[in-house]
Formats: sequence, structure tokens, C-alpha cells
Amino acid sequence: MSYAARTLAPREVILAEGRFHWTYSLISWLWLLLAGWALIGIAVFLSRQMRKWTTELVITNRRFIYKRGFISRHTDEFTASRIHAITLEQSLLERLFDCGRLNIRGEDIGDFGLPAIADPLAFRRALIESLDVDANASRQPLRCSSPTRPRHRPPPPRPSSRQPRVDPGLRPGMGEGRLASRDHAQASSPLAGEGGARGR
Repeated sequence: MSYAARTLAPREVILAEGRFHWTYSLISWLWLLLAGWALIGIAVFLSRQMRKWTTELVITNRRFIYKRGFISRHTDEFTASRIHAITLEQSLLERLFDCGRLNIRGEDIGDFGLPAIADPLAFRRALIESLDVDANASRQPLRCSSPTRPRHRPPPPRPSSRQPRVDPGLRPGMGEGRLASRDHAQASSPLAGEGGARGR
């Protein structure tokens, strides 16, 4: 896994990766074939290829990463908002083979040049897009999640205010006792018996 992939932050994605042009490897192999019988050809080949194998040029939606070196590693990482100028250098042959060098100048990062890469215009375009992404992210207000409010529960139903009317002079059970004693008195009275005999 590359250095850039291991250092990605949450929600950070890679927009573009700069790669050495095929002519870079061609020159290295020419050194090995033409001067391989001497130690200088092997040394030049290994030094050039080691530089290619250990160099990373990565643009993410948050920063620019320029890493080189294997045993002694050196990295330049900064946000896109610190870049002030991007210049492209291309010779006639480099324009024909679609390769070139980018120079970056910015705040507190100085002015340094990148190695010759393939399709430098696309890499420059991705770098400018990362500037827009960084600017839009800084403009967006911070959204704070509001605490969840407890759901409103309806109040319990109130008891009905209508109640049966009760004579205040009567105690509980007193009305039923009076009615029963009244019926018993009517049944046992002699007038009730006379009235029945008269009817006969």
C-alpha cells in the first residue's frame, strides 16, 4: 500500500496521481544498455528507477502530497488553499510526447518543481479542482445536530364531571332500607287486608 493510501483521513479521497512518463524509463534503460558494461551505467539506471519507484505525487480533496525517498523519506504535504501559483514547463518534444514539469509556489511552502510527469495538464486541472473543493468546504457552516426532544404524550383522560345526584340527607344504603321497610309495613297493615276483603 502506498504512503498516500495509508495516510488518508476519513472522508478523504484521491483525485489524481502523478506518474512518470514512459520516456523516463526509456532513458534509464538506455543508460543500462549502452553503459551497462561500466558501473556508471548500472548506477545511473538504479538511481533513476529508485527515484521513480519511491516518488508519489497525489492530490486529494484536502491536500497535496509529494513524497520521495525509501530509506530516508521526505514528504511535502499542504492544503490546496496555500497554493498561489502553478506553472507548467514543456519543451517541444515534451509537448509532442505529452509530458512536462509543474512548478508550485505558495504561502509558507516556497517554490519547488515536480519531476516530469505524464499528462501534466490533467494533473494541473485536478490540482485546481482541489482548490475549489477546499474553498467550498471552508464556506459551508458547521452543522450541529440538535438534541432530540422527548415526544409529547397526551394527558390522561379526566373523569367525567357528571355524577348521579344524591340526597345529602341520606347515608349510603339508607334509601334502600327505607323503601324496603315501607313495603313491609304496607303488606302487614290491617287496612291492606280490609281493602282486599272489601274488594271481594
